[in-house]
Amino acid sequence: MPSNIFSFLKFNHMQRTLYQLCVFMMFLGLGLYSSGCVAPYGFQTGRAMGRGNGEVSFELSIINLGGASVPSPNIAGRIGLTDKMDVGLVMGASSFPYAYTRYQVVGDLYSPVALSLGAGIGYIGGFSNISISNFNGGYAHFPLYFSLHSNDFAWYLTPQYSFFFSSLGNTSLFSGSTGIEYSVSKRIALGLNLGLSRNFNSNVSVFTAGLGLKFHFGN
Repeated sequence: MPSNIFSFLKFNHMQRTLYQLCVFMMFLGLGLYSSGCVAPYGFQTGRAMGRGNGEVSFELSIINLGGASVPSPNIAGRIGLTDKMDVGLVMGASSFPYAYTRYQVVGDLYSPVALSLGAGIGYIGGFSNISISNFNGGYAHFPLYFSLHSNDFAWYLTPQYSFFFSSLGNTSLFSGSTGIEYSVSKRIALGLNLGLSRNFNSNVSVFTAGLGLKFHFGN
């Protein structure tokens, strides 16, 4: 039995410490949980993190639904299991909490063109009001991450299909986000993100616009 849950990854002490910090920051995001409409979470390019690397990102978006605009904070964390495969967690007001994995199929950590395929699952529940009582359910996300990179800038496009199942019925969403990311330094990046979600059943659209801040750990 390994003495440390990270030992099977065969990372050195510094990489293991960074991993633990990323995991801590992801679970810290549980404090940002609140109910809300599911909007696409952006601020991710098609590049994988790379083995032993991680990032924590913060997003503040404005959600427009039916003419009403509300602020929405989000926090996300991502760590690289291999040079191609990442796992992560997203928490916040515009996205119910979900865990996901993604795999880079085109390019590498430094290529100008990158493409990754992703899948994630989440849970909805634990709240009730006058119109919704004992609401429970779950959902699955299937995003595609595409990006172009030039020096310190990156442009990304992330279409996503989502399926929701609950005690009130099932529904599907198609969403997408696009934006730019600027690397201020090796460790810090800024982002501008635009997103749109569309409910297939009710024809309801959710628009988002936000700013993001990323902190990178590892190599």
